[in-house]
Amino acid sequence: NDTTGTNTFAFTASEADIYIAFSRDDTGIASEFYIDNVLVVKSNNLITNGTFDSDLSNWTDDSTGTASVSWNAAGTIQFNSTDAQNRGRASQSIQTEAGESYELTFESAANTAITIYVGTSTGSSNLASQTTAPYTSTTFIFVATTSTTHLRLLGTANTNVAQADNILVVKV
Repeated sequence: NDTTGTNTFAFTASEADIYIAFSRDDTGIASEFYIDNVLVVKSNNLITNGTFDSDLSNWTDDSTGTASVSWNAAGTIQFNSTDAQNRGRASQSIQTEAGESYELTFESAANTAITIYVGTSTGSSNLASQTTAPYTSTTFIFVATTSTTHLRLLGTANTNVAQADNILVVKV
């Protein structure tokens, strides 16, 4: 395994409780190691490209005015807003089942809050609306009312760059 970079491991849980252990065997050599940014993702994410690892595919830039969204090399979506009339926004539609509950998780990856709208049409927040504080993750439940649910992300600062990452929607 790589001793200085990033390691990615994928597995399928075979039971309800899974324990992950990290260790390093240097055969007698005194050493330390650090673990950072461990992310365990639930399967069946309904969002396509919610981690923005290499681009913004499957997201629609529906920014207003001169604002825009762009991919950041850190693997995030970046919202470039200038004021309330020029707001960076991105949206995606997902297939849902009316009457079913879904858990949505998203995070702000910069020093600016991110808001997400969940609704029955693009830009609508009739099902849910949540804002996450800078550098934090937010999780909430919504109930779908139609077979298609629309999500819209937007940066909340008027003259700042906001970033989002790790967007996850799973049926609960």
